[in-house]
Amino acid sequence: MPLLPVFYIQGLGSNAFTERYLYLSSVGFVAILAMLLTRIGAMAPQGTTVLTVLLVLLTGLYSSGTIKRNAVWKSDYTLFEDTLRKSPDSAITHEKFATALLERNELDESIKHYRAAITLDYSYEDSHTNLAIALYRKGLIDQAIEEGRVAVTLNPNFPETHFNLAQQLADRQLWAEAVQEYRTAVSLDPNFADAHNGLAFSYAMTGSVDKAIEHFEAARRLAPDNPMYQKNLARALKMKQDSSEPGRNR
Repeated sequence: MPLLPVFYIQGLGSNAFTERYLYLSSVGFVAILAMLLTRIGAMAPQGTTVLTVLLVLLTGLYSSGTIKRNAVWKSDYTLFEDTLRKSPDSAITHEKFATALLERNELDESIKHYRAAITLDYSYEDSHTNLAIALYRKGLIDQAIEEGRVAVTLNPNFPETHFNLAQQLADRQLWAEAVQEYRTAVSLDPNFADAHNGLAFSYAMTGSVDKAIEHFEAARRLAPDNPMYQKNLARALKMKQDSSEPGRNR
């Protein structure tokens, strides 16, 4: 019965054989072991001392292993560094380790492992998305855009992917394309305040002030505690006011 949740391996995703799936199923093993030890103790009382010593030694052995394993679980960096040594051909492990490196701002190593993940599994969308972020932080904008385009092709229904690509396009002042990606992000997640703000800014840069105001207002409504959205809205409103005053349109 405790094993039933892990029998459907396909439903567990790409990490079917992991230690966390053993926690529940170990209940049956522990129960059977306890029954066997009780039976042995009843049948051979003189063996109780020997069993006790063996159990103490076994407990000490596994306790030592647990303490050692805890050091590996200290952080994502230590965990996936250890995992990568044991599974060097795993695309997911390379991607997770690269993300841990990205959080430490180790961009070159992060990019290296994202590329390794892509080599092992080109269809793994997370690798392309996060590689684009790492390249963008390193200032390699054109390469970041290239990876971002691949990411949205592989996973067109994830708003963050479109948002990241829009940010990169906006950095290159490709406003029309940025507008399209921001609009897609907003359509997929209408409550995505940053996407509304980015879309509004891109609209403002293309001269569509009314549309900019509409999305700045949406961003402010969704995140009223963000002062940047309020400032952007105020600037857009002033821009519209200035353009409507006599003598301004020259």
